[in-house]
Amino acid sequence: MPENSKNEGSEDKKKGETPKVRSRVWMYTQQVEDLPFDSIDALIRRVKTVPNLDKIAWIVHDKDINKKGKKVTPHVHVGFTLTKRTTISRMSKILNDRTQQITCFTKRGQSVANSTKNLMGYLIHHTREAKQQGKHQYAPSKVHANFDYPSYVEQTEEITSTRDILDEYANENISRDQAESLLKLQGGSDLAHNLRNLDALDSYILEEKRRRWVQKMKKAKKPIYVVWLSGAAGTGKTTYAKRYAEKHKLTYFVTTSQNDPFQGYRGQQVLIIDEIRPETLSYADLLQICDPYLYEKNLTARYRNPSFQSSIVFLTSVYTPLEMYNAMRVKRKIDTFNQLKRRIGMNLDFSNREITSFVYDFDYKRQQWFTMRVESIPNPYSTSGLGNMFTFNELDQYGEQISSEESLKYKNHQSRPQQTDD
Repeated sequence: MPENSKNEGSEDKKKGETPKVRSRVWMYTQQVEDLPFDSIDALIRRVKTVPNLDKIAWIVHDKDINKKGKKVTPHVHVGFTLTKRTTISRMSKILNDRTQQITCFTKRGQSVANSTKNLMGYLIHHTREAKQQGKHQYAPSKVHANFDYPSYVEQTEEITSTRDILDEYANENISRDQAESLLKLQGGSDLAHNLRNLDALDSYILEEKRRRWVQKMKKAKKPIYVVWLSGAAGTGKTTYAKRYAEKHKLTYFVTTSQNDPFQGYRGQQVLIIDEIRPETLSYADLLQICDPYLYEKNLTARYRNPSFQSSIVFLTSVYTPLEMYNAMRVKRKIDTFNQLKRRIGMNLDFSNREITSFVYDFDYKRQQWFTMRVESIPNPYSTSGLGNMFTFNELDQYGEQISSEESLKYKNHQSRPQQTDD
């Protein structure tokens, strides 16, 4: 449990005068038999009159044991947060009790979110210090609150210090998204202040991953699998590639912009280069990306050139490989189609009804390339025939659904303590 309120935010005062600590996170503790009210219910009614009250949770500790092994007199803990800071002297007047019974749960430099986590955790002795001291662990269901206390505890239980979060990320024990979520729960300012730290760690982590990946691939002499998916728009090419990755529980990245296609790529196991066209890449870049034994590929992005480390590459296009080659500006005698053809491990052509695997061969007599069908399977990914039409009634229902979801999201947000700094 934090030290008394004199440790945080105190101002210079005359001797014997209560320091004017201002905080938004407080705990009131008193033996049940010594309450300045007729009952715990009466106490809670009084606490609810505190101006700017946000969250309130309370529990009776009746199973605590002191250091001598004797049972501690039953006492009540009331934890509450405010939307605006107030002083301990004002709290003392409202609760009609001594300032010694009131504890400020914030410390200088600590966010309201982190202070609230410690406060709510202490109600059931789930703080690290309480566990180390062997204090009785109360069930979250024993706590009464004006919000979903069990869910809040479950959500914040794993939160550690900012330094621990960064260490866990640097050691690749948690993902970038997890690190950002944990930092956000520490407080919005913690997240904002540490985004650059995460970016710096990103460079180190991705380079380490790339080095290990290249070393592994070279040692095993393992090729990068390159698959070309061709077909009209809406035939499910990109969906097929995504479902493949999801089916095999592989991370994947889909390029989203023709101007900066690899922005956001972080070395996912599957790279989906979506809707490539003759103007998207030069032929030299296309050959490099499709080279199954070139592990150290050069990808470019606006803010930072990412390190390639994908074991599978899908390329989707309305062009087949041969159509792409014929539409590109290349020196035919030097840059031949065979250079691209031998780099692609599998060609799949998508129609609304089926997905067809095919290979290229060369007719030396006619001096031209031709395709040979290998096999076909039904295409469950096509959306060409589905359309996107809806009625007035369906439009209204969809609007109501979105509004309902946003209202629920807002309520859930309101059930969480504020995340700003004290």
